[in-house]
Amino acid sequence: MRYVVKLDQNGDVSSIFDKKLKREMLSAPIRLAISTDNPEHWPAWNMDFEDEKRPPRSYVTGPAKVTIVESGPARVALEVERAAEGSNFIQQSG
Repeated sequence: MRYVVKLDQNGDVSSIFDKKLKREMLSAPIRLAISTDNPEHWPAWNMDFEDEKRPPRSYVTGPAKVTIVESGPARVALEVERAAEGSNFIQQSG
């Protein structure tokens, strides 16, 4: 295993440590952002560049429910469940 990945209490990736290089790969946690978009064309799937440049209106935060959904010799998969702004967010990694 080359990397050690850690989640914080909010469910954000707070650390990715490369054991071969012996160094931390992140300067800050990886956070799930919520953005506002009002595209001029194709509102169901398009996001205009001007909207993309704006900072997020908020972030999905914890507390997070973290479940191990797969644990094997080659990989581990996690499910992170959180809520924000009246919506549920379920992320799976592996």
